Amino acid sequence: MPTATRITHVIVRLGTGGAEQSLYRLLRDTRDDFTHQVICVGRPTRIGADIEALGVPVHYLDERRLGPWVLWRALQLLRRDPPDVLQGWMYYGNLLASWLGNKLTPASRIVWNIRQAPTDIFKEKWLTRWVMRRAAATAMAPDFVIYNSEAGRATHAALGYNKYPHRVISNGISFTEFTADAHIRERVREQHAIGQTAWVAMVCRYHPLKGVDLFLAAVRALLDEGCPARFTLAGTGMQADNSALSDLLRQYDLAEHVDLLGEINTTAAFLPALDVLVQASWREGTPNILLEAMACGARVVATRVGDSAHIVAEPERLVEPGDPQALAAAISGALAAHADESAEQAAKRIRCERGRLCERFAAEVCMQTYRDTYAQLLETPA
Repeated sequence: MPTATRITHVIVRLGTGGAEQSLYRLLRDTRDDFTHQVICVGRPTRIGADIEALGVPVHYLDERRLGPWVLWRALQLLRRDPPDVLQGWMYYGNLLASWLGNKLTPASRIVWNIRQAPTDIFKEKWLTRWVMRRAAATAMAPDFVIYNSEAGRATHAALGYNKYPHRVISNGISFTEFTADAHIRERVREQHAIGQTAWVAMVCRYHPLKGVDLFLAAVRALLDEGCPARFTLAGTGMQADNSALSDLLRQYDLAEHVDLLGEINTTAAFLPALDVLVQASWREGTPNILLEAMACGARVVATRVGDSAHIVAEPERLVEPGDPQALAAAISGALAAHADESAEQAAKRIRCERGRLCERFAAEVCMQTYRDTYAQLLETPA
């Protein structure tokens, strides 16, 4: 495909999350194939700086300062450098991409990138629900829809999204970047004074739908049973100055029992130190953190949302969302399996899991599918 193919990505915020990490990896791994740029409705961020370091321009349009003029500024950018593909990311970015794309001449191919598979739409904010329904209207029609999970495709069929051409492109990770590493494990555990104690962590941004309250309820139940493990929350917003999190810790009497690490800049340099990684979300697509943790050798416990069941092969490690007792039992089972596992058995388990996951979730598979999708899209009129 010619390198002149221009792709503009539209995203609302560039925080530290799975979608933003997936965007970064797509830009990093396909910058030799396409000419990318990013329009971000928000302020400069660390991951935005990482994207710019790749040589990809990032245009920040701060809606707090510009207000509705954000739309005009975005349209100016696109008219000055019309893309062949205009790709939105997540619901707000998708709707914005369609609105902008409908005003471009020559027309761009409009692509939506849907990263979620809501189990209960009424758990979403009212504005998100409105955007989800509005985006499905014919006036906002995209040329193509990309889902990052089979569950996402199934969920959005009921909203009318699947009347447009679509494809599932599961998230991909680098299995050379994410790997079990004894040196990282020793260094990180020494840094946090873990020693030989079993270490259980939840690594995600703070958000009500991530199930932090469910994790804390499970931790409370485990501690009441005398579980000796260390428990940690890590990610954006997982620090003491988050009043909502502090209130939850007080509610479960866990202020002295759960370590708060805040944002983790490089998960590949942290996850090998864990014994059990917990995902307690109410909704996901293809959770990057499960893939990364398993590639790094950690056991995982997850709610049965999104495509978690395609990632976690052991059914006893999957629980229904919203059930802290089941979550506690699954964590307890994972800790018992960890305690009983020899070094040889651990090496064999990790090798088998990496081989299974690599077939479907390797970055190379993901990126080639993106290339093929863009090639197919550009063969048809916008």
